[in-house]
Amino acid sequence: MIKSKGIIALIALSLTACNTAENIGSLNTIHSDIQQAFPAMSHISAEELESLLTADTPNLLVLDTRPEAEYNVSHIKGAIQVNPDMTPQSFKSRFGNIAADKTVVIYCSVGWRSTAAADRLTEAIIAAGGKTVSNLEGGLFGWHNDGRRVVNDFGPTPLIHPYNDKWGALVSREQMLSYTPAQP
Repeated sequence: MIKSKGIIALIALSLTACNTAENIGSLNTIHSDIQQAFPAMSHISAEELESLLTADTPNLLVLDTRPEAEYNVSHIKGAIQVNPDMTPQSFKSRFGNIAADKTVVIYCSVGWRSTAAADRLTEAIIAAGGKTVSNLEGGLFGWHNDGRRVVNDFGPTPLIHPYNDKWGALVSREQMLSYTPAQP
């Protein structure tokens, strides 16, 4: 079953990538593709996550599955950067102790990498005592497009890493695209 899920995800990602060459579509279209490829995965809206963050929910663990270079440009405040290809065993040894009793939200730029990671890690997160695992609908691009706050090591920043030129087309505030973090 895991192999077939991976194959379905790769086919869906390939179809989206083919669309990228001519017209990348929208975050809503990508999210629909993600839901078809991973029908059992739970998703959380940006509004719901923002509400949890605003309430300073103590039992919340937010994981960013983008590479360090992307995370360094900007991320959601409090998010921990993790390898998107992390194995369940690696997750247990590195984060098992902090996942207990937590609602876990995983995100990336648009949702593909984070949904695949969440799908792969859910069993390990639940085994470590995590309550729920969800993917952030629309990813960081949707979060940023809605004008929600992102930070880097220097504090709040308006910038966002575009992943590449094609995927960066999904960022509505194009003047905020950057491959390097802003420094004070």
